[in-house]
Amino acid sequence: MQNTSAKTSRSSKIRHAAGWMLFTAFMAGASPAVLNFAVDPYGVFGEAAKGTSGEIAEKAHYPLYKLAAYRPGKFDTIILGDSRARALRDKYWHELGRPAARNLAYGGATIPEIHSTFMAIKDDPSLRTIVIGIQLRSFDEDHKGGMNRVPEALRISGSKIEYLKNWFVSKIAWRVLENDHPQIAQARGTLGRAVAGMLGGDANASEKPGARKIEALADPQNCEGCDLPDTAIQAPASAPGGAVQGGYGFDDQRWNSLYAVNVAPRQLPEKIARQIIKGGRNDWDGFEVSERYWAMLAEISNIAKTTGKQLVFVVPPTIVELQKTITDHRQGAENHRFRERLATLGTVLDFDYQSAITEEPANFTDAYHFNSRVAKMIVGETILTLDGNSTTAAKALKRRSEMLCPVSGAKATAPISTSLAIVTGGTACRVWRARENG
Repeated sequence: MQNTSAKTSRSSKIRHAAGWMLFTAFMAGASPAVLNFAVDPYGVFGEAAKGTSGEIAEKAHYPLYKLAAYRPGKFDTIILGDSRARALRDKYWHELGRPAARNLAYGGATIPEIHSTFMAIKDDPSLRTIVIGIQLRSFDEDHKGGMNRVPEALRISGSKIEYLKNWFVSKIAWRVLENDHPQIAQARGTLGRAVAGMLGGDANASEKPGARKIEALADPQNCEGCDLPDTAIQAPASAPGGAVQGGYGFDDQRWNSLYAVNVAPRQLPEKIARQIIKGGRNDWDGFEVSERYWAMLAEISNIAKTTGKQLVFVVPPTIVELQKTITDHRQGAENHRFRERLATLGTVLDFDYQSAITEEPANFTDAYHFNSRVAKMIVGETILTLDGNSTTAAKALKRRSEMLCPVSGAKATAPISTSLAIVTGGTACRVWRARENG
């Protein structure tokens, strides 16, 4: 009798344990869906995470964060590009009377990502204007390994089922949840330390998240908006006439003068100086222009022309010493061809040459990235180029300061032309347009 009772008890315990195992397995499978739906960091079911939580979600997957929130029929102006184009934020356009502008630029974006994003939204009937931030460095297919995160973003955001079961979304949802509710992170940390203690380890033995050596942080591919030390160190000197010596050497001296970089040796913040030293080596050693990438931009241009859309390219400003690394590595002629070819595809606003803007370190957060004041000026000048004498342009005119593109009454230099393009200079801005042959 006792044996029968013991067997029954053991059987009951086994069934009970099996039930809990099945329940745990079910919850483990269902938990991503519950978490993804409840937190919804990318806004597939409602509003995406905002504030610091929004920054966590966006920086984890820029295209997913922006494309999940995109709604056809709402936007007439789209901004594409990498982190420098991302700096031309929505609110700067809205403040100047373009409330239907939408920034779809991504940190670290490549030309394939620019192309894929445009192809995904090109049939939007509301779309009238495309602004693309672009620079020569992006035309090498080895740059970021030709990365393209857009197809994945479209796949995840385009299917609620895919979104609910996606473990990457779950990871970000958990990070957002912890950010919104610090007590959860604290509890998890306590549990982690207890488990580590039982296992004889240290939960905090590894390097803190985001703690990297200064050398790594100085690379803009690894660090966007990082707060680095401002210790001044010597920047590379720019010799007078450096543009010619560094690889332009055009027969027509007018072209040489466009790219000359003349700045005396000076002390710069450490993060800027390190990027100048490292950037020249990383950016231009072995640099090769991709015709496949040019074909992608040409396709965007052809679609824009056939559908009556405006297309403007913005060449963002960099600090003047960084510009010189182009000629130091004998890419000057390619840098010129880049502008010429770009002008055949759309209007080009060129801010990347020596000017009062690019000479001033205070205008930059690092050697590659300009600050918000410069970003607002670029948006204003772009609107003036697009809108002419409209009400929107009038608002931009009121905010003009030391950056003046040669439009809307700004003083302009005499145009210089080649067989492909005409360039006209303003103040800290040049406009390149295609030359009409015949």
